[in-house]
Amino acid sequence: MRYFKPIRIDMYAAASSRIKQLAPEVPVYLCMESEEVWRKALGFYPGGTEGVSAMLNARVFQP
Repeated sequence: MRYFKPIRIDMYAAASSRIKQLAPEVPVYLCMESEEVWRKALGFYPGGTEGVSAMLNARVFQP
């Protein structure tokens, strides 16, 4: 089962907002979602798998 896109976007945005309130250093990403969903739910798009990898690595390997 998969929720319709508008419902997923609302759920992802709410969850992301709460995570950022409680733990702003924790990266949030959406597995297997389109660029449109990323942008509407999180406000950005990392640019595919390479971008997600770079985003997560930046959190682990901070200078």
